[in-house]
Amino acid sequence: MKSFCIMVLILINSFTYSYSDTVTISDVNLAAAVRGALGLSQTDSIPQMELEKLKRLDATKKGIKDLTGIEQAKGLTSLALGGNQINDLTPLARLTQLTVLQLHVNQISDITPLANLTRIKYLRLND
Repeated sequence: MKSFCIMVLILINSFTYSYSDTVTISDVNLAAAVRGALGLSQTDSIPQMELEKLKRLDATKKGIKDLTGIEQAKGLTSLALGGNQINDLTPLARLTQLTVLQLHVNQISDITPLANLTRIKYLRLND
């Protein structure tokens, strides 16, 4: 019985620890889009585990300038960021599950960070 109680406490502690990890997204407009996609209120923290499960995000024309934090959305397969003010794509470099990426009408001059996104089937970059 003692072993069972200890095991239950370890499981509860592990779940609490992993669920309580949160992601900081510095751009308020990107953070709002992510919270909306996850069904969170605009004041809720963004749980890392939930962000990792996110498959699609449409943040078109949201006034986004900074993508820092989106690299934690490792499960994203579709990301629409057209019509924003983005110039640095570095945070996208680790989103290796992406198959659809829309970046049209932004301020991008260097697409090097996209080089290892080998699963992309649709990429939109035009102005």
